[in-house]
Amino acid sequence: MSRGSLWQHVRRIVLCWFMAHALACASSPTPDSQGVVKELPPQDLTQAYLGEREVLFEYHVGGEDFRAPFYVQGSWEISEDEDEGGYHHLQAELERVAADHAQTRKSAANSTPVLSDTLWLELLTEFFHLAAPENPGEGVLVEIQGGEVFVSHTPDGELLINWIENKPADVRLLRTVDSEESNRNSTDALRSFLSRHPELHSPLLFSTGEAQEGRTAFILLDLEQRETVFFDFPIVSHLPTHSGTASKGFKSFSRLIVAGQFSALVKQPATTFHRFFSGLRTRSYDLVKRSKKLPDNNQLIPPLAEGSGMDLEAWEEDLDKIARDKHTTGTMVFLIDGIEFFPTLIDEVTRADESVELRTFIFDNDDYALKIADLIKRRSQEVRVKVLMDNIGSKMVTVWAAEPTLSKRSIDRPQNMARYLRENSEVQARSTRNPWLTADHTKTTMVDHDLGYIGGMNIGDHYRYDWHDVMMEVRGPVIAELRREFRKAWDRAGPWGDWAVFAHSFQHISKPEVDNAVPMRTLYTRTGDSQIYRAQVEAIKRSKKFIFIETPYFSDGELLAELVRARMRGVDVRVILPSQGNHGIMQGANLYVARQLLEYGVRVYAYPGMSHVKAAVYDGWACLGSANFDRLSLRSNQEANLATSDPETVQRLIDRLFLPDFETSKEITELHDLGWSTYFSKVIANQF
Repeated sequence: MSRGSLWQHVRRIVLCWFMAHALACASSPTPDSQGVVKELPPQDLTQAYLGEREVLFEYHVGGEDFRAPFYVQGSWEISEDEDEGGYHHLQAELERVAADHAQTRKSAANSTPVLSDTLWLELLTEFFHLAAPENPGEGVLVEIQGGEVFVSHTPDGELLINWIENKPADVRLLRTVDSEESNRNSTDALRSFLSRHPELHSPLLFSTGEAQEGRTAFILLDLEQRETVFFDFPIVSHLPTHSGTASKGFKSFSRLIVAGQFSALVKQPATTFHRFFSGLRTRSYDLVKRSKKLPDNNQLIPPLAEGSGMDLEAWEEDLDKIARDKHTTGTMVFLIDGIEFFPTLIDEVTRADESVELRTFIFDNDDYALKIADLIKRRSQEVRVKVLMDNIGSKMVTVWAAEPTLSKRSIDRPQNMARYLRENSEVQARSTRNPWLTADHTKTTMVDHDLGYIGGMNIGDHYRYDWHDVMMEVRGPVIAELRREFRKAWDRAGPWGDWAVFAHSFQHISKPEVDNAVPMRTLYTRTGDSQIYRAQVEAIKRSKKFIFIETPYFSDGELLAELVRARMRGVDVRVILPSQGNHGIMQGANLYVARQLLEYGVRVYAYPGMSHVKAAVYDGWACLGSANFDRLSLRSNQEANLATSDPETVQRLIDRLFLPDFETSKEITELHDLGWSTYFSKVIANQF
């Protein structure tokens, strides 16, 4: 790749550098008539003045006959929490300042050269050369603020740089560059850069080439203070304000629900009536059954039991009857958090030869979801692509996003993601109908006929960057089970509804073979068939040694009672809940459950932030997927989990998920009086 084309490529994909995952990009800022910084031509920058944790940029604007000074300033500071002797990566927003104020600041600061964007490119190029593998068939992901960059080398040793979603199909994603490796590469790149430019010394102030509101225009590297500061122009534009937008969104959503119910009656008569009577039966049972009474909490909490756990071989045989289904085989790889799952998914989608079948509860309309959408739209020109999203889940995000928001990148959010996916593409996209407000909460993706993903992640920014979650990459005969369930759900959401499900029910689906396959099984929550619930209740009853659970929502009384009984038998019971849930009522229910568990000696942990993980291990039997520990997931919605007793697979889950999360989380030892609102939340949560 030539120097010129590389420069265009780097500017086009907004590259970053130096121990941080930060952004450097954009176009040009000039003051508007109200004095808000919008565009300032970079060529008119005349000088920069660096003071004590502040910098002043001086511009000259105007025509040939008259040029007036114009100043913008940025400042930053280190908080006490950050001041731990490490390297600091800081954001500072530039703002316009008056000339008299600027003159005062200039007198107390040192004039500092602003290094050109060409030098910045040189430094970036050095960094990415160090990160990229030598093998031309392999590349790595470098995570940056606002996106992920895929870097690799050509057979001739030239550097290739792409957004991850635009990676070459013939280059395999090898790994993600972690922070330690990134720090090492950036240090080496800086040393190499300074050796070529001995006239330069710290602090180094770079222009990124162009500047635009909300984007990084300058970067300061202060090696003595161990600081990197990214200077952003202020965000002055946002989505337009429309009074009553949220109200209109909810009205539209209400109409959609009514229309969906009517459509379901016509096209899914069997499903609609089945779900109605199943829900009625469940509600009636809940009303008349006597809830399991918790043991007397005055009893002494026993010490942890010694000895082995339950007989897993006998358990698997009995599970065939409990789940009313047979086990299958396959391989399972755990992908923890969005940083592991989404780059892997993108890599496989770009390499697909035949098909992509994606099923999700929420296909969001944010920046990251649109990135995934645009990728599969592009691939639909070459392979068969089907996307099935839940109508309620995906429509609700358009209601939540109805209010104006401020963003680094203001986007036009599609109000109908299924329609967006179909526009100018060959994507086949469908939304599920939701008879009686039941939802399809399943998250699976199949690529070609031999690779699948299943777990808890939807498609969107939260799942990529913010929330803790897990997906499983599976291969082997188990793929046939996932494809069969996808096909039934796809047919049911189509124009012929239940009729198509019946017509295709006898179609054969091949079972791909794979080396090193281990026993595993799919478990579902289907209408009238709560396999996941029955299996986990029975697993708790049989556990003798330990139970580890992580879930974002816990409100089921029977599971709570059985966990308490297990602890009173001496079982080591531990439950991880999010410290910052995304639903107020469910978070209140979590607190209520946590308090009851603590009273009986169950160890409860608060994961920092939002954990969306739905996983459990019972004496060496693992069960995880899309199902929460609440009524909706266990008895109403459509859900899919995977389960296995394979010792090596279960131990990997414990080592990669549970042990790190126990370490990261804060163990709760006491909960004070939670008040009436928490009890009220628990009552409401029990209905869902």
